[in-house]
Amino acid sequence: MLQDFRVRQRDFLLEISRAITAQLELSEVLRRVLNASVVMLGGQLGLVALRDPGGEYRIRATLGIETDQVPDLNDQLNKLLADDALDYDSFTDQLTRIAIGLDRRMRQSFALPLVFADQPLGLLIVFRAQRGMATADDIQVLQSFADQAAIAIQNAGLLAELKERTAALTEALEQQTATSEVLGVISRSKFEIQPVLDTIVRTAGRLCQAEMALIYRIDADAFRVVAHYGDDSALDYLLQHPLRPGTGTVTGRVLLEGRTVHVPDVLADPSYTWREGQQSVRHRTILGVPLLREGRILGTISVTRSWVGPFTDKQIELITTFADQAVIAIENVRLFEEVQARTRELTESLDRQTATGEVLGAISRSKFDVQPVMEMIVATAARLCQAEMADIARFDGTTYQTVAMHGYDQASRDYLLANPVEQNNGSLQGRVLATRRTEHIADCLADPDYKWREGQGVLGQRSMLGVPLLRGDEFMGAITLMRRSVRPFTEKQIELVTTFADQAVIAIENARLLARARELDIAQERERIARDLHDTVIQRLFATGLSLQSAARLADQPEVVDRIQQAVDELDLTVRDVRSSIFELNPPPTSS
Repeated sequence: MLQDFRVRQRDFLLEISRAITAQLELSEVLRRVLNASVVMLGGQLGLVALRDPGGEYRIRATLGIETDQVPDLNDQLNKLLADDALDYDSFTDQLTRIAIGLDRRMRQSFALPLVFADQPLGLLIVFRAQRGMATADDIQVLQSFADQAAIAIQNAGLLAELKERTAALTEALEQQTATSEVLGVISRSKFEIQPVLDTIVRTAGRLCQAEMALIYRIDADAFRVVAHYGDDSALDYLLQHPLRPGTGTVTGRVLLEGRTVHVPDVLADPSYTWREGQQSVRHRTILGVPLLREGRILGTISVTRSWVGPFTDKQIELITTFADQAVIAIENVRLFEEVQARTRELTESLDRQTATGEVLGAISRSKFDVQPVMEMIVATAARLCQAEMADIARFDGTTYQTVAMHGYDQASRDYLLANPVEQNNGSLQGRVLATRRTEHIADCLADPDYKWREGQGVLGQRSMLGVPLLRGDEFMGAITLMRRSVRPFTEKQIELVTTFADQAVIAIENARLLARARELDIAQERERIARDLHDTVIQRLFATGLSLQSAARLADQPEVVDRIQQAVDELDLTVRDVRSSIFELNPPPTSS
């Protein structure tokens, strides 16, 4: 009989050791320990209660006890343990009374503490229906099982601690990896913010076990979703319902207060009034973190769950890190765009100055021929203002005559030359003539006052800009730029074309003044020639005539006299011809 007892004890211990070695769940190991203890002591009921860090005992394994009996049994056990005046016998007697409440057959209780390294871990309790003295073998068996249970509990604690530490390290590694990945995306996406924001919400949602992650940014007078992770069916609603600062939503509260807001359950928060949004998006727990730059709110990042599950401190810290990274990315792109804008501005300014200098150079080189200057102006204006077509037309008092064109196909050129724009035909040039100022039409097809439909059908223009050529109050014509798409011209482009119009006027006026100066030079030269003819040639001819007349009076041969007289007559005719030429070169002023 004793040999069978030892064999059974050995078998139970071996089974429990294998369970511990196999790292089975603690509840399974405790169940096997309890089963072995009850069987070896001839009991019918039993339990294992473990001591929690606060000193309370919690029943973790039972045998023969109904589940609904456990809560009350747990309370009674803790009351007994709280009575320091009880000795072991009194304690077991009280346990037996409690057991009778569970099963009237119970007559005796055995209890043994579970101890490891002098630290109390719990209690192993066995109830049986017969009374009897506990033998040394009984106590030894119970102690061996209690020791095994203590080892299992300690191992489970160490394993749980190891798992917790491993999970913490894994979580920290994942967070560091995610942070590095986001920083990598930031470094690769220097010129574009969207890939960074998409990566942030995707990573935040995954690492924080959130069903949805959102980033809001300012748009006009409200904050709109710019990056989204999670349920796509809710996205349309969110896009159609931008949020504003206020206490009724978590995002609005973050925007209003400029701090992190964590609501474990929005349905239990009396300040949360966005019920329609909650029903549409189906969130319960929300965490919102502001995107802050030097105290200014750029937006928010939010993570949500459809169940009540508050976010941990580490998760809140992680979302705060992601918010900082989003701000870095936004600021990087802003600075890049600012540098690019400044570079474009400087480049455009340099291009304008260069173009202005080139036109002035062309004006200085083309003193008498204005056509090269006009051609350069329309080509340069079209290039710098991104216009498909540009022309300069001179006004002759009734119609416009196109004198320079750029970007027109042959059919359009032929049409313009064959159909000069008239003064009052509802065209852009007609409007410029009427107002004597710059006219800008964003879309001529949408302008009810634009009547030149035939020309528009041929040229295909949509956005138009017309700048007058003015010399004082004199209207000389217009420079026109056109685009075949609806793209209004900018203020800087209008200013540039105005400069080109001024240069065109300068070129025309220079050519006119140079032509006038040339006419004056010719007139002065003719006057000088006339004086030379009058003062020198006529006088010499007149003197020659007098000499011939004197010679005729001295001649004694009639034939010689006749010949001399003929020469005198020829000289008179020559003098008259020279005088006529002088009058033609320098006509006398008309007398009043």
